[in-house]
Amino acid sequence: MNYRLVETGGEGGINGGIMKPQEGPWPAKLALYVDVDDLDLYAEKIRDAGGKVVVDKMDVPGVGQLSLSEDPDGCVLGMWKQQK
Repeated sequence: MNYRLVETGGEGGINGGIMKPQEGPWPAKLALYVDVDDLDLYAEKIRDAGGKVVVDKMDVPGVGQLSLSEDPDGCVLGMWKQQK
């Protein structure tokens, strides 16, 4: 995915990453992620509130799962579930 990890070195929270813009649902600008315990539950809440899921839940081997959603104004928000 042309993706590079960014390690904050801090305790807790979510580390990040940088990737080159590409076609498809991936945002070409900053995308903020929130850490959740159930991606499916929050995807349902987003749809119920008028948003849409643009990248379904996908595994990131060895670190967790992610999903991208878009609000009615087109702003992208990522959700992250850390691997335990």
